[in-house]
Amino acid sequence: MIIIRVKLNEQKGIYRDIVVDTNTSLYDLAEMVVKSFGFDFDHSFGFYSSPSIYSKGRDTVHYELFYDMGEEVDELAESVEQTPVQELFKLPKNKWWMLFDYGDDWVFELVYQQDSLKLFADKPSGSVVAVKGEAPEQYPEWGEGEDDMNMVTLVKGNIPSDQEIEQYAKDFMDTLEGKSAKTISSYEQGFDPILTYFTQYCREDGVSARLDEIEPKHIDYLLQHFVILKFMASNSLKRHTAKAAKAFFGYLADREAYDAPKAKKIAEIASHYAREYPRIDKLEDALWDEIEGETDGLMQLPENEREAEIKRLRKAARDSELMEVGYTKVLRLEGDTIYAMPTYDDIEEVGPVRLGAKSLPLVRVGDIINMITLCRLKDDTAWQISELGYVYPRPFESASETSRK
Repeated sequence: MIIIRVKLNEQKGIYRDIVVDTNTSLYDLAEMVVKSFGFDFDHSFGFYSSPSIYSKGRDTVHYELFYDMGEEVDELAESVEQTPVQELFKLPKNKWWMLFDYGDDWVFELVYQQDSLKLFADKPSGSVVAVKGEAPEQYPEWGEGEDDMNMVTLVKGNIPSDQEIEQYAKDFMDTLEGKSAKTISSYEQGFDPILTYFTQYCREDGVSARLDEIEPKHIDYLLQHFVILKFMASNSLKRHTAKAAKAFFGYLADREAYDAPKAKKIAEIASHYAREYPRIDKLEDALWDEIEGETDGLMQLPENEREAEIKRLRKAARDSELMEVGYTKVLRLEGDTIYAMPTYDDIEEVGPVRLGAKSLPLVRVGDIINMITLCRLKDDTAWQISELGYVYPRPFESASETSRK
């Protein structure tokens, strides 16, 4: 066990001392750091050897969640889930910088202070043993700390109803003047699905929705389904959309243009999906790897062995049973299999469906998996996914009610 002092990089008078097991992964360390300041652990992050994250910090080995999510990274990036704390903090005074939220760019300075066995032998890893200074708000109210010239006053009712959303989005973006180009870009990207949904798809008649028509359930659908199906969104675009939705409706509520309790509910929904997206992307990748793995392995066999294996697979296919399913909601897990409920009424329950070693730890009750086609070999009791569509995170309302079983 060691003690790591965590400082907000530009506010040296604010820090937290945390007891950390050196075998802890960098992923778990990041969660400890973020939660010690009272922040939501709802964005990506990385560890760098320099506070100049976007220059010197990337010139040497660094560790990013993007690596574990399978997103494109540079050749010097490594895993945060597979790297232990002791790899970075080998001696007292070793120092690293952690960037949290590529957009708002919270930078934390982490320093190995000392071993903790004598002082805090009874404290579990993750314990905060010293606190100095009050942590800033992760999502401050819009306009807070700005001068009056930068404030935008919204007077509800002075904008035509079919232009409300677009005009208020423009007003919101105007408040970002002076923010970094990266922050502005993240909000611009996030607003694209939001405006598309509310101006074209939210109402059955295709007319732009009014603010007083928008409910938290619409944001739930937008983030759980729409942004994936209509935008085939990358993990970063989904996260930008969740972030923009949370900030935008909070901004409107602060200016009494939207109901405050609804805005609070939307913030909870957006935080839920920001946490879910990295897991659901990894689950989809794992399922695809397992579906394609047999083909990849086949191509690596010597030619004579490959021909024999092809004959075996053809025979097995003739004896196999196929079932078209479609969208299903995971109901429960049993061993290495799942049972799911199709979203239509033709079939009451599908299962058992066998998952592989990579996907099984990632699936959760409530996840929506488009199992287009299932295959079951003769004499096998379990189905396997043979054709896969999109994978969607469990809806917000069901996430708190379900758990892995």
